[in-house]
Amino acid sequence: MVLDHGLYHRLTDDDRLAVCQLIVACATPFPNRKKVLAFSAQFAGQLAPLFPALLSPAFAFATGLNLRQLRAAAEGKLPEGTTLDDVWQTLVAMHAGESDVLGLLHSFGYVRGLQNALAMPERRRVEIMVEAATRAIAAKRPSPLTGARLALELRLNAFRVSALFWLLYMATTCLRCLDGRRAHIRVGPS
Repeated sequence: MVLDHGLYHRLTDDDRLAVCQLIVACATPFPNRKKVLAFSAQFAGQLAPLFPALLSPAFAFATGLNLRQLRAAAEGKLPEGTTLDDVWQTLVAMHAGESDVLGLLHSFGYVRGLQNALAMPERRRVEIMVEAATRAIAAKRPSPLTGARLALELRLNAFRVSALFWLLYMATTCLRCLDGRRAHIRVGPS
């Protein structure tokens, strides 16, 4: 058990709530891309399409990256048209803001590394993030959700996460099949 990993970062209440809203907006099989990009842009500016995937690779479909961009991200490469200067400017902006968003990303990465070492599946990690985000959003509503309504919201979001991971499984299976077919296609004389 890790009691104190030493990574504490201050976020404004608005930024904390926006991160929670972004997590919930991404954790669904059919996300509202306009909403996701708006939340992401608050933190990552022009690199908004990449920001959700930093929170979880499962969120890569939430911003409308095309297949070529998704493959680049999966290979750890910057998408076409993104420069190192774009990345640098975004990191500087994250660091200069009122909230320590860069530190938050560092913490997320650190915790993900610990969870990977413990063989915790990404799906379970996303379920935990979505549950915590749902509770934070519910508590900040003008009339906070409590009891049965909160339980219903939590179950609905858990279902969305399950559907998201089912869709991801189906998409990666299809891509593997297509890649396998391409490997068997002969070009030129036999």
